[in-house]
Amino acid sequence: MNKKEVFNSNRQNRHMRGLRRVGLSLFYMLFIYVIIISAGCANTDIMRFSDVLNEAENLIWQNLDSGLSVLNELPYEQMGEEEQVRLQMLRELGSLRAYQYTQRGESRSTKDSVIQNIVTYYRQTSDEANLCKALYTLGTIQYVEQKDLITATRTLKEAQYYIPYLEYGSPYAGMIYLNLAYMAADEQLYSVMRSYAQQAIPFFRQNDDHLHLCAAYRDVAYADLYGDGQRETMMQYFDSAMAEAGLAHNDVMMYDILFHKELSEARPDTTQLLHYSKLLCDSFGIKQNAGNIVSIYLQKGETEEAEKYLRVLSYDTLSSQWSKEQFIMHRSRLLLLKGEKDSAFHELERMYGTRVEQLTADSRSRAYTISRLYDLEREQSRVMQLEIDKRRLRGGIIGSIAAIVIAILIFGLVYSYSRQKNVRIALQAEMQHTLDKKEKEYLLFKNESLKKELNDKRKALQHYLYARLSLTSALSRYVEKREDDIPESAGAELHELMVLTEKDWEQFDHDYNEASNNFMARKHKQHPRLTTRDLRYIALYSLGFDNIDICLLFDIGKPAGWNIKTNLPYRLSEKDQEIEDILNSKPRRSEFREKRKKQKTY
Repeated sequence: MNKKEVFNSNRQNRHMRGLRRVGLSLFYMLFIYVIIISAGCANTDIMRFSDVLNEAENLIWQNLDSGLSVLNELPYEQMGEEEQVRLQMLRELGSLRAYQYTQRGESRSTKDSVIQNIVTYYRQTSDEANLCKALYTLGTIQYVEQKDLITATRTLKEAQYYIPYLEYGSPYAGMIYLNLAYMAADEQLYSVMRSYAQQAIPFFRQNDDHLHLCAAYRDVAYADLYGDGQRETMMQYFDSAMAEAGLAHNDVMMYDILFHKELSEARPDTTQLLHYSKLLCDSFGIKQNAGNIVSIYLQKGETEEAEKYLRVLSYDTLSSQWSKEQFIMHRSRLLLLKGEKDSAFHELERMYGTRVEQLTADSRSRAYTISRLYDLEREQSRVMQLEIDKRRLRGGIIGSIAAIVIAILIFGLVYSYSRQKNVRIALQAEMQHTLDKKEKEYLLFKNESLKKELNDKRKALQHYLYARLSLTSALSRYVEKREDDIPESAGAELHELMVLTEKDWEQFDHDYNEASNNFMARKHKQHPRLTTRDLRYIALYSLGFDNIDICLLFDIGKPAGWNIKTNLPYRLSEKDQEIEDILNSKPRRSEFREKRKKQKTY
């Protein structure tokens, strides 16, 4: 084989290898495309099933029949595991609500139900929201169908722990609290019942769920009625429950509320109670109200009617222990009225024996403290989780040493920079402090100078008034001695010299305001009823003049001066401590009076 043939053969081989690569590439691309299309279809189905399940869940709470029909039409085999579990949970919830509200469902045992497996599945997947819903369904089954109060309380308390994980507006939260309130009512724990019912109200209010909101308001009122609640609060909740029952168009709850509202009166009307009870029992088929009818007829002594309605009830059909005890009590009272004392005492022994058995086996304390037990278990779980986290932290310390060293170096650089910055800030602060100190000293010096100036003005005003008062006194004495010798015109002129003119008083007002921080203007604005004479009286009194001196300056008699001082407190608009201090101070005796006294002595 020559070189040309070898070259052609190699060329053909390269060409075949290129074709094989292109074919493999196309095959891989086609395979990946098929996988992507399949995954997209699967995701579309998952999204489609998820939307339908959400719609069915909403219908279960709003229109039960429509929700159950949607769930029954879903293809169980074509759904993923998560959707299958959720479908089973919604079917359990729908069947439970049908049994609870319409009595069309069949009573089942939890052992035969898949709800336990659903709860286990959501625990393993850590789906808190769906776990809360599954626990609510399981707890309600245990309470409504199996009458297992203690286990139901434990389950619903666990569901309460996961309420924060529910989506906004979910009806499960309110129903969890409402069922806990019902169970507390069965055990006559009315304070606990009231607390749970109040916690359920906001969840029903945000969904405008008038039916369950009515039930929550009603339970709070019942707790106040049978417990130690206040009557005003109880009547407010009764009125709110009636309003919500009207919005929900539910006559059964309306008559039930009216019955208990009438029962809460100090003297309930027996005729009204009997009317509401018969409506609920005869018209709406609520057999539990037959007990109320029996009680009313026993009070009236009508044994035949009481026995008739007592047959409607059955000891085995009553749900709570309290209802069963009431049934036995009614039956024993009926037997006593009929004269069958032995049978009546036998029924009472049966009731007390049942009560003893209840206290030893399913006591209220167990049902009440089950929530505390669950809280303790939660606390223990939290402590164990903290211990696990601590061990993980110890394992990560070694890998964090390098990061810590780098952080220390960065911190050193930042610290040196911040220290220099702090030194600059400290120097600036010191300089500012020095400037503030000097400014403060200047202001203090200025204030002292101003105070000194004001004191000088007050002293000058006092000296002026002392001099004027001396002149007035001297002229007054002169006039008194020479009254017969002085002509009338000269006496008038002397009197004008003795009395201060209005211009003199205006100058006094101006000088006194300057010397006393505008005292007279401030007080006139604060107390509009004070006259100018009243203000001048207070000003003269503050300068040390007594009532005699002020009367001489005002050219009035002593009684008129005392009237001014006496009426001053009644003209004040409000209590004024500054004026009271001035009026209560002891005035200094005038200088000219001291001189006059000395002259008389000599």
